Amino acid sequence: MIVNVSSISASFANHPQPQVGYNASKGGVEAFTRQLASEWADHGIRVNAIDPGYIRTGMIDDVFETNPEMAATWKSRMLVDEIPGPEALGPLAVFLASDASAYMTGASVVIDGGYTVR
Repeated sequence: MIVNVSSISASFANHPQPQVGYNASKGGVEAFTRQLASEWADHGIRVNAIDPGYIRTGMIDDVFETNPEMAATWKSRMLVDEIPGPEALGPLAVFLASDASAYMTGASVVIDGGYTVR
């Protein structure tokens, strides 16, 4: 099984930051995931993707420090109170890599604290 990491940016325009190249690259990961799932299914290989929203990394921490208005905009659109660290993705990655997801392939799972609900 293969677990790719994409982003909500593959399916949703981000605001207020300009990042067309990033969004296009994540759209490519989504297409890659679906096509690879299709081509490798006969070999018993499942391919899925994780589509995280905002996750506390060095890059996000830099934005919080240098552009608190943008950080406030992101947080205002989420349904949960905090932006988690990368460890929030671990359980989903384990699930997708395990036999518990044996009936899933070519799927992209959003994990974004409710950001894309609104």
